[in-house]
Amino acid sequence: MPTGEHLKGIRPHNWNGGSYISSSGYRLVLTRPGDKNYTPEHRLVMEQHLGRGLRPNEIVHHNNEDKLDNRLANLELMTRAEHALHHRPVKARTDWVSRSTKCHSCGTVFAPRRKPRGRHVFCSRPCFFKWRHS
Repeated sequence: MPTGEHLKGIRPHNWNGGSYISSSGYRLVLTRPGDKNYTPEHRLVMEQHLGRGLRPNEIVHHNNEDKLDNRLANLELMTRAEHALHHRPVKARTDWVSRSTKCHSCGTVFAPRRKPRGRHVFCSRPCFFKWRHS
């Protein structure tokens, strides 16, 4: 056989069945033989379970945080927003909520509904306008 020719049907010595572990730790699987598109295995498992493709805003979350454990029992379908809230530490979201604040106008102690942006904090719009026009 001349050099450079390949035998049809013989795989190279490093063929591993059409899957590999990505640099981010997920198992990627060859979707169609002969194609070069690899898809994360956990997404394929969830799509097969649902019987449809995943929507752009849907994420497949690994409950035990093991990226190679692609059993259906370990996978959970979430929206991107739910997934972000799941992974963001609770302290980062709520450390300012527990602080009580004193209204700059009337002196009432209250818990702000959102993170205060300035040094003047008011318990209500009427207190703000009362302070502003005084």
